[in-house]
Amino acid sequence: MAVNRRSLNDGKIRNPGPFLAKVISHLDPSYMGNLQVQLQKISSSSNTPDAYGESVTVRYLNPFYGVTPLSGNLPSDKYQASQQSYGMWFVPPDVGQKVLCFFVEGDLSRGYWVGCVQDEFMNMMIPGATPATDFSVAGDKVPVGEYNKRIERPAQADATRYIKPVNEFFLNKLIQQGLDLDEIRGLTSSSARREVPSMVFGVSTPGPLDKNGPQTPIGTSDVRATRYTSRLGGSSFVMDDGDVSLIRKTPAGGPNQGPSEYVNVEGGETGGDPTLPHNELIRFRTRTGHQILMHNTEDLIYIGNARGTSWIEMTSNGKIDIYAQDSISVHSNQDLNFTADRDINFTAGQNVNWVAGKEWKQDVGSSINVTSGDYISQNAAEAITNNAGSFINNYAGDSITCTAQGKIAILAAGNLNLGSTAEIGIESCGDLKLSTDGNFHNKALGNMNTQADLEINSLSGLATKITSGEVMGIKSTGANVLLTGSSDIHLNGPVAPSATEAVLPSIADPTDPVAPLRAAQTARVPQHEPWPQHENTDPSLFTPDKTRAGLEQSTAYPPEVYDTFRKNVARTPEQQNVTRGTNPDPGSNYDATQNVPQGESNNRTSTSGTASPPLTSAPAGVITGLTNAQTVAYLNAIGQRESNLAYDAVNTLGFSGKYQFGKLALYDAGYLKSTSGTNKQAIENASNWTGKDGMSSQQAWLDSVSVQEATMISYTNRNLRALRSNGGLSDSDSVAQIMGMLAGSHLLGAGGMNRWRRGEGGRDAYGTTGDEYFALGANASGGAASNVV
Repeated sequence: MAVNRRSLNDGKIRNPGPFLAKVISHLDPSYMGNLQVQLQKISSSSNTPDAYGESVTVRYLNPFYGVTPLSGNLPSDKYQASQQSYGMWFVPPDVGQKVLCFFVEGDLSRGYWVGCVQDEFMNMMIPGATPATDFSVAGDKVPVGEYNKRIERPAQADATRYIKPVNEFFLNKLIQQGLDLDEIRGLTSSSARREVPSMVFGVSTPGPLDKNGPQTPIGTSDVRATRYTSRLGGSSFVMDDGDVSLIRKTPAGGPNQGPSEYVNVEGGETGGDPTLPHNELIRFRTRTGHQILMHNTEDLIYIGNARGTSWIEMTSNGKIDIYAQDSISVHSNQDLNFTADRDINFTAGQNVNWVAGKEWKQDVGSSINVTSGDYISQNAAEAITNNAGSFINNYAGDSITCTAQGKIAILAAGNLNLGSTAEIGIESCGDLKLSTDGNFHNKALGNMNTQADLEINSLSGLATKITSGEVMGIKSTGANVLLTGSSDIHLNGPVAPSATEAVLPSIADPTDPVAPLRAAQTARVPQHEPWPQHENTDPSLFTPDKTRAGLEQSTAYPPEVYDTFRKNVARTPEQQNVTRGTNPDPGSNYDATQNVPQGESNNRTSTSGTASPPLTSAPAGVITGLTNAQTVAYLNAIGQRESNLAYDAVNTLGFSGKYQFGKLALYDAGYLKSTSGTNKQAIENASNWTGKDGMSSQQAWLDSVSVQEATMISYTNRNLRALRSNGGLSDSDSVAQIMGMLAGSHLLGAGGMNRWRRGEGGRDAYGTTGDEYFALGANASGGAASNVV
């Protein structure tokens, strides 16, 4: 039987949709996620959406939502007496976003928005929020945002390969954490644009509004407000099933499985384990960098905070590494048990304090060695018991003090030896009793003085013998001298028997107990990232037999992983330095001249400054692995090329000093608080300088020769570590190759020089090539640049 229904809008039936609509306001006073939208229609002639000319409010149709029944409410202010809601909630989209709407039975007052329409090609940051690629303004693999449609004029058709802006907010966090070169714990490839079909799942929030960014009007013409539009980036939850174009060469974990290296399947490389695609993981990460990472490919769990001041890692072979910049505190209301089937090592830079409320017991099968350069405090309200099956050694670089309000009892089943290279003092406020079941020996290499304020009594069960090598004097100043014998007393014969010579005790070398404790100082010690002893990097270097305390600890940095977003298509120099065109928005802060790599080369425009004489010695130490002469030659070559050896040189973009440092390098060195704005703005803003080493302004930097030289050494050594980490340098490279690669990194960054060495070329935005800078560094070593690569 047909059922006639009356429309909810009293017969005024309109098209129920669905409609394409553009968000014009998301400011919902009801806090229900409602949107004010402008309905769109598709033009039949141009196939483009046009506005209907009317705006409506549509409600949020939540994918999952619930609330307990109203009928269950009671007239009470208790939690149980009211309704409780549950479900999913996602922040309504920003103004300008397209959504799909429909209207129940064509009633405009009953409209709902049911989904968001993606802006074309704008999904690089979804869902990982911080994907890393070398298709960036920096030229290195760094976290990036979406490409800018207002300035990007690329020649290639693949939007994935468009040059993208560096996400400086997050890059600065990675640098602070020490994870900016770490492709496991820091950088990520989790993006919807990585492969087709996508193997990345998850969600990211937009993050707080950036109140230093641009603003735009929202709302209708009659009710309009201006709001900030840029976002600081949000938190993300990612479930990544891995990138099958890159697979691990060997299974993760196990001492014989091999290092963290990957086969580029798309590049035609063979081998590898197809069950271990790169970047297979689950990751929770906040916009500031707090993260929980469960990495399947590398078989580890990593938890770290945003500043890198504390982290914990659990690895495949069963290692747990913990680092804390401040302190680690553990409390149990019951027992706290530590058990190791091998060694337990404790190392303290200062004091070790043990406090026991009752007994203190130490029981070892061999020896106990206690060494202190200052003092050791042991405090127990009742008893401290030290028990060793072999021996106990106590050694102090200064003094050992034993004090007891009651008795001190020292008992040895064998010998008891007290030795001192100076004095031994024994003092008692009561009786001092020394007793032995065998012979008693007192011997002094100098004088032996025995004095008592009252009597001296010597009692022998047999004979008493006193022998003197020279004069023997017996003198009484207070009364008579009495000699009594049971028979005769002979004063000059026959010859009296000589006394038995005392035997010196055998005293152990007081430095012996020190050596066993030195092992604890070379134990496995997690540090602030980057830490070169993560087990997954090369499990064969960190097996139990190689990580025992006392052994030299191995170091290993993982090689750079191929940038999967390149899709095995090498960028030509022309593609790498895409012409941006003119800035279509003169009111923005965009500077078309800022398309430069992350190196610090001054090949952008002219500089001016007062030339200084070349260095004759390295004033701030040497570059790792180079001699003083090689370091001096390198610094002079770079300084001459960058600024004509002028410490006060500044170019028109703000690059400053003898080595032309920019905002990224100065931030990384701790001299700038932020990298916001253009290079010139960040450096010239005095309030942006931290004051470290007295650097409170650009002028202070230009005036400080010592700080510039020290920073250049530190910066160059960082590039050296990065080159060894990403494979740009190997242990077999010559000094000429090392100096050439370092010079090139000053121009293109360590990542850029790694690609240059692979034959992919490289130049900065002004056309200066990696070849030129490599030759500059190689020739400074005395090597022939054309023959060293």
